[in-house]
Amino acid sequence: MSDYNKFYIDAKGNIGTKKSGDNFLLGFLVGIILPAILLMVLVYRETHYAMSELISYSWQVAGNSIFYPYIIVSLMPNMFVFFWMYKTERWKLARGLVVATFLLFGLFAARAFIG
Repeated sequence: MSDYNKFYIDAKGNIGTKKSGDNFLLGFLVGIILPAILLMVLVYRETHYAMSELISYSWQVAGNSIFYPYIIVSLMPNMFVFFWMYKTERWKLARGLVVATFLLFGLFAARAFIG
């Protein structure tokens, strides 16, 4: 890594060094995978379906108003991970997590209107 990429200037004009793992793609993947795993665990706890049936069932009932609490609870870990990223100043990682969260929310909101 060149010296140019090791440093950044924050909003106050201070020079700081980049943190390890501060990567947009990594934040995006964490933001997609973490809620997906939690959603599958929550739905499995109620239905006891196999994995292929579980994914199909989740997509079919995603527009159902009874399913909304599961979606909200599955997106909550992203909030806690974002708080950690914010406190440790991993801005690119946090940006990827936010984009993934909005993408998932948009996916389920669009599914609700598709019917």
